[in-house]
This record gives sequence, structure tokens and C-alpha cells, in this order.
Amino acid sequence: MPNFLAFPQGFDVLHDGPIDSRNTVETLEELNNFSAAVRYEGMQVYVKEVGDVYILKGGILNANWEKFAPKPAEGEGGEIDASFDTDKTTPTLVEVGGIAKGTSVADLAGKPITDIIELMLWKPSPAPNFSQPKILLSPTSQTVEEGEELTIDFSASYIKNDAGDQVGAARLLFNGSYQDTLPNDFTFNAFGRNEFQAEVDHQAGTATKTTEDGVVWPNTIQADTITSSKVVFQGQRAMFYGAVDTDPVISDDIRPLLKIITGKSNKKLNILSSYAGKYFVFAYPATYGKLSFVKYIEGLGANVLGTFKNMQIDVADASLGNEIEYEVYVTTSPLLYSENVQYEFQF
Repeated sequence: MPNFLAFPQGFDVLHDGPIDSRNTVETLEELNNFSAAVRYEGMQVYVKEVGDVYILKGGILNANWEKFAPKPAEGEGGEIDASFDTDKTTPTLVEVGGIAKGTSVADLAGKPITDIIELMLWKPSPAPNFSQPKILLSPTSQTVEEGEELTIDFSASYIKNDAGDQVGAARLLFNGSYQDTLPNDFTFNAFGRNEFQAEVDHQAGTATKTTEDGVVWPNTIQADTITSSKVVFQGQRAMFYGAVDTDPVISDDIRPLLKIITGKSNKKLNILSSYAGKYFVFAYPATYGKLSFVKYIEGLGANVLGTFKNMQIDVADASLGNEIEYEVYVTTSPLLYSENVQYEFQF
């Protein structure tokens, strides 16, 4: 056995440099020119021209050289790598604490570092909502017979929410015009669309709200005048049905019959046993057009339109004026039924 140590070429312990000549090179080109025979994964080399240490990771090819960036020890400072992943063409914007998405470094310029850190660690609660007041008008909307005289007991309810108190009495508006204070019994004739609203004044809100982070927010509701949603009484021409002893001729023959106030739609009507021996009548505004089918429900749905004769009669509204033409269908012979049956009148 030899009594000395044999050192490989490039390994020198006596000169003023690295023991292993592979530990330090002058240029990146020299780094990349290392023979594969002397490379190994984990190999570290200092490159003088750039002042950085490179390490082989994941292989021994030139593509495996990575700049060595040791993590700082806990409690020590260190540089932050703020470069983007080159595989991503568009950076992803995120919200960091109280710093909104899209905030640039320039937006934070001039702020003390303590303020920036506080923004990153603490997201303030959003401003609270202050609920606006409401006023409700009663009763609710209705469809009534055209021309009908109505006396409605209107009343209003003020719901303050986060606003101040009501100022004075609520007021009734009819088709946008002031009528009287509320509550009020108001009389009118229902011609067409009749719109009602309640109106009231209120004070500014005074109560504050405190969010979870302890911030006290002032009330944002100002003194104002508010109105309710519209309550509509819609005048509608009635349909009429029932039984008569002889063919109807004038409005007074039609108006005493039973009435339906729902507008144009198919109607399924009971033919009462009390109608036996009388003529059945179905009348409606001529603007709805002619009937296309009269279904006899108990007669297997047969069309009995041919058992009715059709005539036109001018019929008044509920005010007993304003006659318009009605289509009137009357059975051609008296009813023979001794118990209830149903007809469905279809347009």
C-alpha cells in the first residue's frame, strides 16, 4: 500500500484558491463548458462575472443549472423574488387584506411600511347599509266593474327602518293629485285605471351602526318625502250570465244577471236546476269577439254552440250610462235540466 494521498487533477490544497478548481469559474461560458465527467447533481459553482452561485438540480445538463438563492433564517431579512412565472403570460390579480385587486406599487408610494403591512394584515369591514323608510297604503289593488261607485277606507302605515320619525299626517294621492290626509274614506267612480298612493315626510336618521372592526358609521338617510307603491282600482266591463223568461232586448234585461269581472277568458259556468223552463243567457263586450265553442261538460264535452242564438245588445256600465255593444248568446229553447250541469264558453 502507498504511504501518500493521491489527489486528482484540479485538486490543490497548497495554492491561494479553492481546493477543488471546479468550485469557482470566471464566466458563465466556462460554467457551461464543464465536462460531463466531472459534473454531479448538487454540484455548486461560484461564477465571478455575475457574482452568483449555481447548482445542478434534477440532472447534470446545462439546462439543469439553477441560481442558488438560500432562504433567510427565521427572523432575518431577505430579498423577495418578485418575478413572474415565465410560463404565465398574464399575472393573476388578488386582494391582499385591505389592498384591493389591481393596486400598483405606485398607488402605495409614500405610505409608511407599517401602514402597508397593516393593510395587508387587516381588511376593514364594508360600510353598513342603512334601510330606507317605507309607507304602505291599504287596501290592496282590485278589479271592479267599470263605472261602479266605490267608497274605500284608505289607511297608511309608516315603517321607519333606519330613518327618523314621521313628520305630520300621511297624505292620499289620487292619480298623482293630493286629496286629503290619511286615514280617509274616499268616494270615486271606477272608470278605467284609478291610481292611489300614500305620501309622507320623515326626519333624517340619527342612529349609527358599528361594524365588526369597531368602526362607527354615521347614518346616511336624509330627511325626505316618500310615496308608497300604487294601489290600483281597475274598472273592467263585466260579463253577465243567468236565466230569463224571454229573450233579452235591452240593457235592463242583462244587468240584473250574475256578473263576472275578470276580462276576456274562457268561462265554465254552472247551469242551475232553478233555471229549468227558462232561457240561459251569456253576455260580454263585443270587443272580445265571437264564441268558438260551448262545451257541454256532462255531455261528454260536446259542442252545443248550435243550441244558442246570437244577438247584439247595448249594455250600460255600473253607473247605468256609457252603453257599449255586447255579444249576447241565448239558448234557442228553454232549459230542461232538473239538476246542475256545466257549460264552458270558449272564445
